[in-house]
Amino acid sequence: MRVLSLSKLKAFQLAGMTGSFKYAAHLLSISPSAVSARVRSLESDLSVRLFQRGIRKLTLTEAGVSYIREVEATFVSFDMATRDLCNRFGPPEQSRPVA
Repeated sequence: MRVLSLSKLKAFQLAGMTGSFKYAAHLLSISPSAVSARVRSLESDLSVRLFQRGIRKLTLTEAGVSYIREVEATFVSFDMATRDLCNRFGPPEQSRPVA
């Protein structure tokens, strides 16, 4: 299996949460076609279809619903780990080099 790109996973997560490549693109400050390409590439990497695409409608497949739960939990875990790191060692500009 390939190493999965965080940018592809984030595009998938936001598109799945919002039901829109356009709104996900707005949140990521990229174009809707870039979000669509990232999601398509992720689907290719996984060999699993995550969305049903219709005219002006984007719906998660059963696999997509299952996967988005795990992806969201992973991003929550990343956020918590980052907060814990900053609380423990201070913000990056105040961190000390390791001796």
